[in-house]
Amino acid sequence: MSARLKDVAVKAGVSTATASLVLNNKPSKIIISEATRQLVMQAARELNYRPNLIARAMARQQTSLVALVVGDVTSSFYPVIIAGVSDVLEEQGFSILLCNCKESLTDQEHHLITVNSKMVDGVIMTPVLDTAAETISHAVDGDRPLVLACRVPLGCNFPSVRVDNEEGGYAATRHLIDLKHRHIVYVSELTLTLTPQEQILSEYYQRYVGYLRAMREVGLDYPQPLVLQNGIPTMKQAEWLISELLSLPASKRPTAIFASSDLAAIGAMRAAHRLGLRIPRDLSVVGFDDLPVADLVTPRLTTVAQPKYEIGSESGRILLSLIEGRPVESKILSPYLVFRETTSAR
Repeated sequence: MSARLKDVAVKAGVSTATASLVLNNKPSKIIISEATRQLVMQAARELNYRPNLIARAMARQQTSLVALVVGDVTSSFYPVIIAGVSDVLEEQGFSILLCNCKESLTDQEHHLITVNSKMVDGVIMTPVLDTAAETISHAVDGDRPLVLACRVPLGCNFPSVRVDNEEGGYAATRHLIDLKHRHIVYVSELTLTLTPQEQILSEYYQRYVGYLRAMREVGLDYPQPLVLQNGIPTMKQAEWLISELLSLPASKRPTAIFASSDLAAIGAMRAAHRLGLRIPRDLSVVGFDDLPVADLVTPRLTTVAQPKYEIGSESGRILLSLIEGRPVESKILSPYLVFRETTSAR
């Protein structure tokens, strides 16, 4: 027969209430000495005590389990976000069920349906590209707290945490303008042909809006953006697609590139190297995201950093408020420039 909480209390020589406070690590006005804690923990180990999680969840109407549905855990963008979520939730006694969507709409829908059938207290989700609002609202119980991080699909009214992409695009372009660059091209991984409603929520389009604002502010002509493809390309694909742009005669070739992501920026750097162009002497490059690889390439990439840990921690705090029934507001966080070695004055 499995050991009960009462058995642990008797063996440790304490009350059932005290044993419960220790084993559940509950905050309490009652001061429990470290010696008493050790007695309870030792008794639990000796009796091989395992709490009945189902009974506990039914009694509390809460499981202390949260689902974190992530676009792609193999991407170096997400681990710091996951750490931010974990630190906030685990401090409050929550465990995390991690779901990896592999940037697949099918996998994401499967995970959402599965999560909806589990006893989770809430969901934090970083939607994959092209996620429809209906997918989320149909798959997740409307009464279950849900927070969106990074991307917000059109028509979604759930609380969210995202970055001010327009401000990031403006800061990157303004940095290049301040270095006396006048022929600056925006390179986007995804299409910019969107409806007005889609434009508001597309991170790539909003970075382009920031680029346009900076160029117009000083009266510069802005060339057509280079759109790599309708779908995130590999670094190698980005390199070959950008090569055509950099193969133009010097008088028509851009002196600077602002890329919508670090991977596209590194693709531009590789294309420049293959064509014999020196960075930053012949071509300045700015990326977006500040992935770990940005500090590892040579030269080290100047980029716009997304505050990834804060995205995660703020998402966790908002979800906790929702679980506790408190009012919440969506958050828009400010990105910031990280100056490294891929930009220089003309």
